[in-house]
Amino acid sequence: MNVLLRLGGAVAAAFLAMVLACSQPMAQADKRVPVTPSTTEQKAKFVTNLVSHSVASKTIESSGDDAAKKALANSRALVEAAKQDIANSKYEQADAKLNQAVDGVMNHSRRLSEGSVKADRAQEVYASRVASVKALMDAYTRVAEEKKQAGKAAERKAAIQQTLSEAEAMAAKGNKEGALVVVERAYTAVSKEVAALRDGDKLTKTLKFDSPADEYVYEIDRNDSHFFLLKLTISEKNPDPMILKQVEDLRGKAQGIRNDAEARAKKNDHKKAIDELGQSTDILIRALRMAGAYIPG
Repeated sequence: MNVLLRLGGAVAAAFLAMVLACSQPMAQADKRVPVTPSTTEQKAKFVTNLVSHSVASKTIESSGDDAAKKALANSRALVEAAKQDIANSKYEQADAKLNQAVDGVMNHSRRLSEGSVKADRAQEVYASRVASVKALMDAYTRVAEEKKQAGKAAERKAAIQQTLSEAEAMAAKGNKEGALVVVERAYTAVSKEVAALRDGDKLTKTLKFDSPADEYVYEIDRNDSHFFLLKLTISEKNPDPMILKQVEDLRGKAQGIRNDAEARAKKNDHKKAIDELGQSTDILIRALRMAGAYIPG
């Protein structure tokens, strides 16, 4: 709908209202805008612009999406057929065809836009997680040298690097969502290794945050990543409804604790907020495993 509004300010807005009103079910026919020669001819002009020159049509043309392109071609054919109906004074038939043409363009344009936003978010989270894994790999190397276990750590580092390389290969082929699932495995693995080398020392000491506020920002990002990963996992794994309910309950619990953490951070109680974010992320990890994601440990 936002795309359609680009066609001409208040006039386009009025037209959009007319299109929506005219496409209501017949049970609401008494509330519809009357189909008249003038309104149908005006609609035909706007829909012609929509299917030929609008941002929505250009988005579909450049998308490479076969289904969307087919729908656009069909909408254009419907507009031409509607114009023929108008010429023959068949205004009801023309109006119905124009409504179908609008739906064909707008439904696919909206789908493509939503897919683009999802891909952009996946890329953002993926890039953040790769950076975190690489930073932790550096920390792992440093701690292994401190503990004089560099030789023992080499094999584990190689395995984690292989997982990271697998994620990067998937990302290079455009599968950012799948890459995020894989890079999360690398993140979890290297986190465990660093923690094990530290013999229970907190991982945050290895990362050497300048302040609790900085550590809080890191934990917020980690928590965000797990929320997003859970959403992707549910979409990919499509768990059984009974399992899904338990997963959603855990997600709600994690969100509640996250909200508490954010409230504490606003009061500058970052240490407590960090603890709560850790609890929230732990719950999300449980939910991820339940939903079907492979997270070792």
